[in-house]
Order: sequence, then C-alpha cells, then structure tokens
Amino acid sequence: VTPFNVRCEIASARQKPIVDRGIGTGIHILTANGNTGEFYSLTADEAVAKVDHVASRIPLLAGVGRSIRDACRLAEASAAAGASALMIHQPQDPFVTPEGLVEYIRAVHEAGQGLPMILYLHLPPYSPELNPVETLFSVLKYRRAANRVFESAEHVRTTVTEVWDTI
Repeated sequence: VTPFNVRCEIASARQKPIVDRGIGTGIHILTANGNTGEFYSLTADEAVAKVDHVASRIPLLAGVGRSIRDACRLAEASAAAGASALMIHQPQDPFVTPEGLVEYIRAVHEAGQGLPMILYLHLPPYSPELNPVETLFSVLKYRRAANRVFESAEHVRTTVTEVWDTI
C-alpha cells in the first residue's frame, strides 16, 4: 500500500505506520514496489523512496523493472538500502527475445550486487505457448546466473524456491 497526499506525492509520514503495523503483526518479509499495479504507478524516484522506507527493518524483497537504466538504478538503490533480494519484473518491451530477457536479468543482477533474484515473469506475448521457465532454461542451459549452473527447468524452479526460503 502506497499512501499519497493531495498533491499526488508519496505521503512518507503515512507510510511508516502502515509498515510498522505490518511488522507488528508478525510479517516476516515485506515487498516494496510489487507488481500488482503499484510499481508502474510510481515514478522511478518514488520507487527508490519506497525501498528506503522499509529496508533494514525486516527482510525486504525489492521490486525492480522498467527500462534497463531504471531497473539497474532501482537494483543499485535496493542493494544500498539493505534489500534481501530483488524481484525482477518483466521488461515492458512486449517483443523482448529470450536472449534479451537474459541480458536484462544479468544487468539488473550485476547492478544489485549479486542479491538473490526472484523473476516475476509471465508468458511472452509473442509466443504464448512458451513457458517462461522453459524459455529461460533454453538460454541459460550452459550459462551461469546468480552463481549457479542450471541443469534443467526443474532446477530453475527449485532455485527460485531456495532463494525465497533464505530471505
């Protein structure tokens, strides 16, 4: 939840009680810049500010995305603020190739100083019959990503689960 004031700016003073209440109820991890509408309604500066509101209090999953420059800037800011992991949103380009997606993820991963990644991907619009995990696996089969060599699509799924369990 991102509260705004009457000037359509993030109401920082109203954000803190929301975060405090969540932490007080026993939430173990928070997500800043999630993908259910919030992330794309914020400017890049506002998304950076959201990370600063939460990080270092409890584990933070920081959403990053948009253009490669914005995604890398958000990854850098998230790492600097103490995020525990990055949730990489699908690039906005509807025609990105699997290879382009891998390069996007690689650049964001490097900018995030090697933080664990959770990929928030959906089926590519140019080929809806492809499973995104299978597509990425076909590109990553012999490449290193997040310091791991993926041996199968199931290994990709297991790795995502392992990363989630460590944060």
